[in-house]
Amino acid sequence: MRTIGSSLWAKAEIVPSLESPREQTLASFDWQWSHLPSGDFMPGDAWFDANATRVLTDELCAIDPRWFAGKRVLDAGCGRGRWTRSLLELGAEVTAIDFSEAALARTAEIGANDARLRTRRVDLLDLPADIGDFDLVFSFGVLHHTGDTWRALENVARLVRPSGALVLYLYGSGSWTPDETERIDRLRRELAPLAFADKIVELQRRFPGDDPHQLFDLLSPVINDRVSFPEVRDRLRALGFASIQSTISHSEVYVRATRGAFETESLLPPVGVNSSFLAESGDRGNVRRGVTFETSLRRALSDVVGREQLRVVISAIRQAAGAGRLLDLSLPPDRLSGSAVDPRAVVVRFAECPLSVEAETRSPKGDCVVFLGAALGACRFPERMLRHAFGMVRPGGSLVVEFASSTPPTAQRTLVDRIRDKSLGVPDKMRALLTRHPEWCSGEALAALGGARLLNPLSVERVREILSAAGALHIAFSRCGPSRDLVTARPAS
Repeated sequence: MRTIGSSLWAKAEIVPSLESPREQTLASFDWQWSHLPSGDFMPGDAWFDANATRVLTDELCAIDPRWFAGKRVLDAGCGRGRWTRSLLELGAEVTAIDFSEAALARTAEIGANDARLRTRRVDLLDLPADIGDFDLVFSFGVLHHTGDTWRALENVARLVRPSGALVLYLYGSGSWTPDETERIDRLRRELAPLAFADKIVELQRRFPGDDPHQLFDLLSPVINDRVSFPEVRDRLRALGFASIQSTISHSEVYVRATRGAFETESLLPPVGVNSSFLAESGDRGNVRRGVTFETSLRRALSDVVGREQLRVVISAIRQAAGAGRLLDLSLPPDRLSGSAVDPRAVVVRFAECPLSVEAETRSPKGDCVVFLGAALGACRFPERMLRHAFGMVRPGGSLVVEFASSTPPTAQRTLVDRIRDKSLGVPDKMRALLTRHPEWCSGEALAALGGARLLNPLSVERVREILSAAGALHIAFSRCGPSRDLVTARPAS
């Protein structure tokens, strides 16, 4: 097995005050739990709070929820206590262990006043003799950071009772290509000499749209071993487990192993590829990449001359906006000019993709929300953007959105465009096209640049369906051109 952490230590001076990769990794996680306790799939994440217990039982463990009541469970490497909370909710008696004092303090907060929770500082490579045995040993994303994955695996496996189970999540050796692995290794080496506080600042600078907690988790610890399911299965067989299954089919390793006396009637079938946990994780990643792409477009187009709007568009906005607060989500060339709305109106424009504020608890609200230029799918998520835009409308307000109902047939890049823009990135290509073709809206430029892959058209029927499902009233459509339509709608008062 390749030990990534050790190879990194040989190639770079990590932190002079620390003596080994293992010390650096342990210190990294302690800093992480002290300073970055929140993030994706952590307590406080709305989706995770609503789904964590179901994900734990049905997907990660594939064990009937009723089985957990009264069982003695070890959360080996509890971190923030996100799964400890679910185990307590299921009625288990939980011993949560971690090497980080900060992690244990966070976990203790999760189970405050719950007599069924015990926390203890433990090194997984040197388990105390009095730790006991358990009906379930659960370890999520921990063993591969210990510096000796197989020894840590054997240590926790020996704590499983004859009628118990072991559930693990480990980094998979098949998750990255060799090139991807080398890029990640190189980035870790670049970041390694930085103090932890400086490292998170640098990560946020390089990856502004990503979750800082997850970034730090992946890129700060220098020990990050990767294994395969067959390797884990063979080790567990040698340790006496009767049944070893992959609960979630993925390049990462999700394992449930049971001893011979386990209550087999309590086992659930593995979810395989149908994991809502991984689907939500993948969806968030896709949206973040889309948000980053659209934000880069907005910045590249910031000084492109604005386009004159069609009369039908201006008429609809004037009727809808009045003197209230107007949120203009449009890309810069399609933003409203001051003369297009009531001079008393307060206009708020967005320098970043509006979906970047989607998860905020206090998303901006407007009396009128507009998204013009038929570029609704610039972030590659037109349906999500439409729902989000509608959700930003105050009760009694109005939504006005211009959308592409098909790919524009007339917007095409010329040979001159292609030659002149060959060396440019997509945002700068877009800027050059709109500068040369000021008659195009943003949606037409996106179509010329990448067709439906960048533009993402929506049919009138689908727009009506989305808005109706969101509770819109008085949905009306107007034709803006051969491939563009305008929709206006109001939420219930």
